Amino acid sequence: MADTGSMRADAYASTDVQVAVEPQGPVPLPLPQLPAGTAWLLLAAQAVALLGCLVTGTLARKRRMKVDALNSRLRQINTELRRRTSLEELVCAADSEVEAVIAYRNALENALGQPAAAHPVEGYGASNLSLAQARRALSGLLHEGKQALRAKDVSAALLAAEQAEMIAQELADKRAERAVLRLLARVQRERGDLRASLAALERCLAVSANFADESPVDVLGAIADAHADLGDLERAGEYYDKCIAAIQEESPDGLASTWDC
Repeated sequence: MADTGSMRADAYASTDVQVAVEPQGPVPLPLPQLPAGTAWLLLAAQAVALLGCLVTGTLARKRRMKVDALNSRLRQINTELRRRTSLEELVCAADSEVEAVIAYRNALENALGQPAAAHPVEGYGASNLSLAQARRALSGLLHEGKQALRAKDVSAALLAAEQAEMIAQELADKRAERAVLRLLARVQRERGDLRASLAALERCLAVSANFADESPVDVLGAIADAHADLGDLERAGEYYDKCIAAIQEESPDGLASTWDC
């Protein structure tokens, strides 16, 4: 029996013990370690990008607010102008009646073959025109320039405006000069020269200051539009405010002149 037990013990001792090992998943690869300097550079770049987005968004909001403010002013201007359209038409109609009387007098003057006493011959322009003839030539040039603008003939409109300006300055007729400068500003705008158009409008505004009975509303509005087109919204807003104030303060007599109708 002792031999049998010893043999079993030797058999157990010589037998390999198999241990079950559970299978394991793939071992994850270690994350790459960036140098400390590179990590800081990436963080700085992200911070700069975020700051740029914030600044751009803030500027865009401010510009949108300015544009909204300008649109509000424009709506107010349009409302005031629509309210006064009938008054302006009455003024132009009255001026047209005055023009009819002047035209009748000029017809009588031509029939007599000599200038009236109120219009002595003073030799205006290269053609040595009388005062009445010079005024008729100026009126014709203004009409010609406006017609050329409607036909998109900018060169013809510019030539007519320049000739009309020379006659208006020679006549020393500030109201006529104002109308000519207004036309010249429109021509320069059609040519795409916004700064030249703005310069003509500023001269027109200076001339308008000579007349307490003539409103600068149209000039102020055009100057505001020019500044807006040039991207100067601050200045545009200032002139739109001036335009609104002028509309609210003006009298019907100041809405138009004989040259403007």
